[in-house]
Amino acid sequence: MSEKIAIIPIEGAIFGEKSILFLPIDFSDKISRLKRYISKAADDKDVKGIVFEIDSPGGSPYYSKELTREIKEVKKPKVARIEENCLSGAYWIASSCDKIVCDELSRVGGIGVAGIRVDLSDFMKKFGIQVDTSVTGRFKDLGMPFKPFGMEEKEIIDEELNLINDLFLNEIVKSRNIDKDRLKEIKDGKYFLGLKAKEIGLVDYIGGRKEAIDICKKLAGIDGDVEIEDYRKEMEEESFKGIGDIFKMFFDR
Repeated sequence: MSEKIAIIPIEGAIFGEKSILFLPIDFSDKISRLKRYISKAADDKDVKGIVFEIDSPGGSPYYSKELTREIKEVKKPKVARIEENCLSGAYWIASSCDKIVCDELSRVGGIGVAGIRVDLSDFMKKFGIQVDTSVTGRFKDLGMPFKPFGMEEKEIIDEELNLINDLFLNEIVKSRNIDKDRLKEIKDGKYFLGLKAKEIGLVDYIGGRKEAIDICKKLAGIDGDVEIEDYRKEMEEESFKGIGDIFKMFFDR
């Protein structure tokens, strides 16, 4: 049996939709796919450590937290290798690894939570469009784009965002052991290039894939050569198969 280091890519926005265009096809659910491959690496006795190659702007707080929890449960050495971007929820995921490696020009951090809402009320009024809604509670239509945002509604959303942000920050401070002085630098949502990120304590090393693999080998106690089990191609093929299933659904009708 050869000793292996697994490579698992985490790329693009972090969302977990189980369908697209209302079609019940599970090709866009990258979270489920990532969980399967994390479990696969965790269960493979030949895999002695995992390198997560991350290039993501972040995404859903819920799914970022889900992946963070999944990675923390793996009882093998874990190294995050940041490519171009590791922002917001993606950094939450990276912080769950034992060590983090990034390039000098990687963008790291962006720690915070954003809530976005489109207000179409003036646009609709201009074109004479009226939307009537019936609700059973005062806030049941909270966030709907057909009416202006009231002060009470904004307070509710702000409270929710602050709760999520506090959880996010607390998890990162605990995982990265960041002191209070450094916390002031990272809590306002800005990102840092690799060298600054290392100075602040958001990452441990400057380097690329080779360095990440070497660090993972060291954490796993491997001195000699190691086989690289790169799941990227397999994961991409699985994703493309889902797209093919959509076309097949239409053409078979």
